[in-house]
Amino acid sequence: MSEMNIIAGNANILSRHDGQFISTVPQGATHVELLESSTVRISGTPNMVARYERVGDDLILHMKDGTTTRYESFFTLDTAGYHSELIFDDGTQLIHVQFPGAAGAEGAALAGEAIALTPEYATLGDMASLLIGSTTASTISAATLGGILGAVAIGGAAIVAASSNDDNNPAAPPPPAPLTINTFAGIIF
Repeated sequence: MSEMNIIAGNANILSRHDGQFISTVPQGATHVELLESSTVRISGTPNMVARYERVGDDLILHMKDGTTTRYESFFTLDTAGYHSELIFDDGTQLIHVQFPGAAGAEGAALAGEAIALTPEYATLGDMASLLIGSTTASTISAATLGGILGAVAIGGAAIVAASSNDDNNPAAPPPPAPLTINTFAGIIF
């Protein structure tokens, strides 16, 4: 799975443009400056993290061992609109960590407030889908967009069908409501 040495807690920074190695995060580092849209690849599993936070454009990982690492500019968008990504690699599988609520919290985050993030996890076969310009990433986006547009189209067609008025074949009046007698109380509804 990994070409790099897996020692729990170690992290490497990889370019999202070409997947090339940029740097190793020194053991015990509390601040890591990301200079481009990167993939932060941490050796281990998401179970090592106590909580995730966003302050400004930075991602802060509070680990269960008590350490904290701040990935500066993690949420900064590059000129193409991409930000950095977080991956955990335990040597057997890659876990992609996403923060769907991070964009919605941007106003508070830019004001310098710490925003708690709720992660979502996805298992990846490889990191190719995270590369900027990857056809896999584009396919996922297109599939998601296609599903949304399909649902909108079906909903629109149903509305049109329900609201169309065919004067040649008027609709039959609805049947009268059934009469129910409650024998216990002798009440007619």
